[in-house]
Amino acid sequence: MEYYEDFSMQLRKELEELPRDYTRQMATRNWDVLIDLILNFNIGRFLIFMDNYNKGIPDKIRITKFGVDGPATTSILYFDGNIVIYVVDDTRYPTNEFYTYYGNYITVNKRNYHDNQIIIDYNLIPLDGSREMPILSIWAGLKPQER
Repeated sequence: MEYYEDFSMQLRKELEELPRDYTRQMATRNWDVLIDLILNFNIGRFLIFMDNYNKGIPDKIRITKFGVDGPATTSILYFDGNIVIYVVDDTRYPTNEFYTYYGNYITVNKRNYHDNQIIIDYNLIPLDGSREMPILSIWAGLKPQER
């Protein structure tokens, strides 16, 4: 586990090097998977990551999330072919914390939202067996109308 802890510190340093005022424009230019309340960008890159994960192929992506008026929450999702490391930088908020999660399984759950929308949730199952850690949720469209 020491190797993974050392490697997660490298991922944390990558996040620390991003500007404090990291914007949506910067995130899209850097090919981050961008999650916004209105639109999501570069979701195809996340789906490629998931395909690689399912095939056991190592991969790494950066995910940037924005709320209504707040700053960016940046994170790195890394898979080495065995273990998933998820490092979240929340230092642009008053909590001023980094969070690191280790897991070996990502769940994919489809749910209905407001009875007419479909959301797909991706969650990491931590190695310690604690509760699922949300990675991201993707709005997948409107539920088909029944005739």
